Amino acid sequence: MARICPQCSQTNQDDTTFCRFCGYRFPANGQAVSDDATVRPASLGSIPPDADPGSTLKPSEQPQPAPIAQPTPLVLTPQPQPPSQPQPAFPPPVATPNPAQSQAPFMPAQPQQAGYPMQAPYGQPPYGQVQTASTGGSSLQRAFANRGTPVHHHSWLLDGRNVPPTQLRSTLVEQINRQGVLGVTPSFDRLREQGLALEERDFVRVQYGPASVFVYMAPMGQNLYISRTSTVRQPLSTIREIVLGGLFVLMLLCLIFFIVIHPSTSDILAGNAGFAEGVNTFFGYAFYGLLFFFLIWLFRSLVFMLTDGDFAALLRPNRLSDFTLDTLASVEKVTDKAIRDTLRQSGLNADEITPAAQSYAPQQPLHRF
Repeated sequence: MARICPQCSQTNQDDTTFCRFCGYRFPANGQAVSDDATVRPASLGSIPPDADPGSTLKPSEQPQPAPIAQPTPLVLTPQPQPPSQPQPAFPPPVATPNPAQSQAPFMPAQPQQAGYPMQAPYGQPPYGQVQTASTGGSSLQRAFANRGTPVHHHSWLLDGRNVPPTQLRSTLVEQINRQGVLGVTPSFDRLREQGLALEERDFVRVQYGPASVFVYMAPMGQNLYISRTSTVRQPLSTIREIVLGGLFVLMLLCLIFFIVIHPSTSDILAGNAGFAEGVNTFFGYAFYGLLFFFLIWLFRSLVFMLTDGDFAALLRPNRLSDFTLDTLASVEKVTDKAIRDTLRQSGLNADEITPAAQSYAPQQPLHRF
């Protein structure tokens, strides 16, 4: 009759003393096995069943059960709270680890990529900052009001390579100061003009005597637009001041003579009133003519004050002298050289800043009267 091992449930022969699979010792004659019975391991299954395996085993060679790893409970440490907040009355609960998660293989933490703030769009709008008309400012005043009369204008368009115009303007001021030209003073200036909306643009002003050069830099898509506007603010003309003052005195004299000179009663009776009436008529026409001239002068001066911010514009020369043209040419050359140095320092193509094709011959009159 076959024996069934109560330990491994395997079938053995009837005369087997030890289990061929797990080494369990069957009780002899139906008696229970003592507690110190030797158990033959499964690796000795090839030994005859009647052999005593106790002599072949050492206590140190007996298999030891593998220790079972116990999961370490995860304890959440409470974070310190500010004194203003009330402390909890009960300790925080201890989180019980999930057995499925504790048996999962360890995965290294992935490095987090540093977050970069979203960059602002490149540069500024090509036409500066546009505001609503309610921000103020004169609707008739032009951009270069009170800064001289525009004489020359030249512009270039080159590859911008995403260089901010603010950086270019700062570099341009540094390059002009580095040239060390006595009397040339660069500065930042913001011009505004009222059209359909109030518009503002940032310029670099290079001033030398009565001449000024305004440099404007703004992005046009992927390109960079650079413009250079030259203005001249003429000094007041002494000759025009004297002439205007003399005409005003003459108008007052004509008024006095027109009031004083009248034919007398005796001249009228004698028939000599014609000469006196002619003189009175002459001074009357002279007075009204000069008054009409001053009214036109005043009206034109008010227009220049509203558009150019200069009430005395008609007292300035309307043509540029040779020295003024030479001064304007020199400050333009200095500005062009500084623009090329600025572009080279910023990694842009400075060869595209070509000299202006115009000559410096006398231009048209600045003001017509």
